[in-house]
Amino acid sequence: MVHLDAIIVGAGFSGLYQLDQLRKKGFNVKIVESAPGLGGVWYWNRYPGARVDTHSTIYQYSDENLWAKWNYSELYPTHKEIREYFKFVDQQLDLSKDIIFNTKVLTANFDRKQNLWTITLDTNETIQTKYLILSTGFSSKPYIPNYSGLDTFNGLCYHTANWPHEDVDLSNKRVAVIGTGASGVQVMQEIANKVKELIVFQRTPNLALPASLKKISLEASAELKKTFKDRFSLCKQTMYGMDYDFIYDSTFSVTKEARESIYKDLWKQGGLRPWMGTFIDTYFDKNANTIAYDFWREQTLSRIKDNAIAEKLAPKISPHAYGAKRPSLEQNYFEIFNQDNVTLVDVNQYPILEITETGIKTKDQYYDIDVIIMATGFDAITGGILDIKITNDSQESLAVKWKQGIKTYLGLATNGFPNLFFTTGPQGPSAFCNGVTCAELQGDWITECLIYLRSKSIQQIEATQLSEENWKNYLLDASKDLLMLQSKSWYMGANIPGKTNELLVYPLGLPAYKEKSSNCLKNTLQGFVLT
Repeated sequence: MVHLDAIIVGAGFSGLYQLDQLRKKGFNVKIVESAPGLGGVWYWNRYPGARVDTHSTIYQYSDENLWAKWNYSELYPTHKEIREYFKFVDQQLDLSKDIIFNTKVLTANFDRKQNLWTITLDTNETIQTKYLILSTGFSSKPYIPNYSGLDTFNGLCYHTANWPHEDVDLSNKRVAVIGTGASGVQVMQEIANKVKELIVFQRTPNLALPASLKKISLEASAELKKTFKDRFSLCKQTMYGMDYDFIYDSTFSVTKEARESIYKDLWKQGGLRPWMGTFIDTYFDKNANTIAYDFWREQTLSRIKDNAIAEKLAPKISPHAYGAKRPSLEQNYFEIFNQDNVTLVDVNQYPILEITETGIKTKDQYYDIDVIIMATGFDAITGGILDIKITNDSQESLAVKWKQGIKTYLGLATNGFPNLFFTTGPQGPSAFCNGVTCAELQGDWITECLIYLRSKSIQQIEATQLSEENWKNYLLDASKDLLMLQSKSWYMGANIPGKTNELLVYPLGLPAYKEKSSNCLKNTLQGFVLT
C-alpha cells in the first residue's frame, strides 16, 4: 500500500498548483485524475465553440517563469489552446510524473487513531495519506435531467461536458440543443450555419455579453507582458480576481449621460467587464439593476428581427436580476435566431413531455431530431466533491452532513472530517473569482497551513462546529441584500432537483476573503482544533 503526505484529487488549475507548491516544500504528494490528461474541466471541454470567458492575459499562472515563455494566440483562447497551455506547464514543471491518470477516487475514509485517510480507487488499489485535498472543480459533475424516454432515443446524444474527442459531423442534421447557458450559447453559434435544423429549448434567457474576440500577435504579446506583474498583483486585490474592478460609486452618483457613456465603454471593451466592471450597487439596488438591464436589452434588441423572438430572448421585464446568473460571452448568438433553420422553444410555455426514439415531444408539438445536445449544466460546487463517498471513523458521510445545508469554515474545511481540505469548493470564492487567482490564493493557504502543522508535529487539523456556524452566519448576514439570492441559479443549487437552495459561493470578494483566511493563519489557525 502506498503511503503519502497528501493526495490531491483533480489535475486542473487548482490541483496542479497545489502539487507544485507542496512538492517544492518537501511533501510527498500525488494527484489522482480521472482523465487521461491534464486540465480538469478543460480536458473534457471539447464541444464546438468551447473557449475561455476570462481574457488570456490573466487566465494563466502568475509565475513569471511560466508566463515569460508562453504566448496565447487569442484574447479568449479555444479549448484546444488551453490544453496546449497545460502541456506547456507540464513540460516546465514536470508534473505528470506525480499524477495517477485514468483513475477515479471512489471512497475516502479517515481513521483518527492512525491519522490517515484511506483512499480506494476504481483500479482496486488503495492509498493511505495524511491529508486529502479535493480540487475537483466547481463544474466537474454534469447534470442530465431525467427526461421520460431519453434512453429510447435512437439518434446521437451528447452532453457538452462529455463531447467526443473526434469531430462530430452535424451537417444536414436536425439538432436539438437543450439549455442556453454558457456551453449552449457557444455550441449553438458554432453549429447554426452547419446543421439542417437547430431547435433551441430555452428555460431562461441568457443575458449574454459581447466576447470581442481578437488575435494576439507575438509582438502584441510581448508588449502585454510588460504589464503582467502589475496585472497579476491587481488580480489579488480586486473583488473577483480580475485585473479590473467594479466602480464603487453609486449608479446614481453620475448623470444619466455619464452613466450611459460608462455603460457603452464597458460594452465596447467586451468580455465580462459589463458584469464585473460596472457600478457595484447594480447587485443590491433594484433600481440600479433595472437600469443596467435596460441598457443590455437596448444593445441586444437591435440584433433580433422578429419581435416575438426578441421578447423571448430579451424580455421587457428581466427574467432575473441582471448579473444574478453568470452571463455568457457571445459573438453572434442573437443573430442565429434570424436564420430560417433555427427555432426557439420556450420550455416554460411548452415543456418537454417526452423524448422518443426519433425526437422530442413538447406540450404543443413533436420535433423530429437526429442529434440531441444536452447543454444542461452541472451539479456545481459540491457535485464533484460528493461524487466521492467520504466518511469519517464514525462512518458519518459528508454527503449526509451537507444534505440539509452546506457547513464549512473558510470554504476550505468542514467539522467532523480532519485533515480534509477542498479548493474551489462551497462557501469559498470559486465561481465568483478568476479561476487561476482563486487556485493560487487557496493553494498558498493550504501550503502554508501544512508547513505550520509539520513544523509543530501536529497530526490532525479539524474545523470546529462553532467556526462553521460563525462562517455561515457571516455569509448570510453579509450577503442578505444581494439580488442574486432572489434568483434561481446554479449559484444557489437551484438547477438540481432536491438540492438545498442556498448560496454556495462566497460573494463578498477576494479582499474580504483573503483578510479572513489570512487572519486565521496569523492567529495560529484560529477556528481549528489542532492535535
